[in-house]
Amino acid sequence: MTQDRRKPRACDAVLGGESPPPISGAVLGGLEGVKRRLAFDAEEVKIAALSDAFNYGQAGKDLVEESWKNETGKVQRAAFDLLWEHGDEETQSELINSFLLQTESGVDYSKLQGFLQKKNWKKADIETRLALVRSAGLDGKFFNKEQWKLIPCRDLKTVSRLWDYYSQGHFGFKIQRQIYQELGGTTEREKEILERVGDRVGWKKNGKWLRLRSEFTWDKNAPQGHIPNSILGDGDIFKQGGKYRFFYLMQRCLDCDI
Repeated sequence: MTQDRRKPRACDAVLGGESPPPISGAVLGGLEGVKRRLAFDAEEVKIAALSDAFNYGQAGKDLVEESWKNETGKVQRAAFDLLWEHGDEETQSELINSFLLQTESGVDYSKLQGFLQKKNWKKADIETRLALVRSAGLDGKFFNKEQWKLIPCRDLKTVSRLWDYYSQGHFGFKIQRQIYQELGGTTEREKEILERVGDRVGWKKNGKWLRLRSEFTWDKNAPQGHIPNSILGDGDIFKQGGKYRFFYLMQRCLDCDI
């Protein structure tokens, strides 16, 4: 016997019911159902509802914007992430100017933002390293393979978005992660993949890794993903294990959904 599709399933939450709606189940009532879930206290329910809201055009986007402005904690951050992902340049500009410098560590990223606004990529590169080292609560200048995990995801996302926005997607951790995966990068450390990345982003020339800071390119003529790179080391970066530091950086980017 064919089930009547108009009847609610066991996983559906019916408008007007008393029990909390499931996180993954459908909610009858379309946009009204999304509103109903957003009225519940459970963060997981609200976050799932925000993801569904974009199925309802501008009205759904308005709900996400309300949550971004009025909610706190995980729900507010989820709304921010969705608006950034789905937003046009005007929306991203508003996010940048009013709410982008989010941090779990308490580090102030306005100095980094200032360098990026002025397109001073070299100083922004150095400030990126210094700021993320501070975010991890470290005293040293660089990360060992275990310390990358100490960078809070919220801070890493903030830095990633700053680079992505001000370089128009040309520089930053997001494009580096995309290139890494396009070339076959996974959670396994493979020297061949790292060599390909070096060729692609311009960290190698004539088959050899660059050695001096002066050999890098500090303007938009550089290949995509060329900067930031000082977080990988100082001086002769790649002789000192910079390509392997890049692998651990990419693992943290994957962990943090960069």
